[in-house]
Amino acid sequence: EIGNVSNESLGITGVAMDEQYFYMALSTDEIYVWEGFPDDGVEPLTILRDIRALNLHSDGEYLVASNGDKHTVTIYRISELLSNPTQNVIGGSTINGAAGSFIGNGQLFVADNGFSRIHIWNDVEDAIRGRSPDALIGNQNTSDAPQIGQDKLFLPKFLTYDGTYLWVGEVK
Repeated sequence: EIGNVSNESLGITGVAMDEQYFYMALSTDEIYVWEGFPDDGVEPLTILRDIRALNLHSDGEYLVASNGDKHTVTIYRISELLSNPTQNVIGGSTINGAAGSFIGNGQLFVADNGFSRIHIWNDVEDAIRGRSPDALIGNQNTSDAPQIGQDKLFLPKFLTYDGTYLWVGEVK
């Protein structure tokens, strides 16, 4: 049991934790939010509904859910989670398979495994406003096939960023 969610109903699709909250995405298209890691039987502070999440990440200011087969990423402002959780959705036609995402230092990174590239916004608010990414790593054209080679990516999925280096896990 995690919080008040029993093992029988768990279809965990993603987890994340920041300094304040623990997040758990379920196959029921819900994200449960607890303060800290929950003890057994503890009710969540809130449940975000109608959100397909295949990957979660939080930097304490934003919660990012990669929606995979929906080709989108949903961003929540953590300051709004308990009072007015707004789904800020990016992607759609510009992302083909949002396999993973990472948010840190105010920047947003999205693994676009269908087009074999990484979208980078230097300011997550620019992504929320619908602006184009500041940089693309990997394929520059959507018609390029996944490739193995210098300046290429092959189905990027897992991302982390330490402030200096962007680490990309690829499916090969």
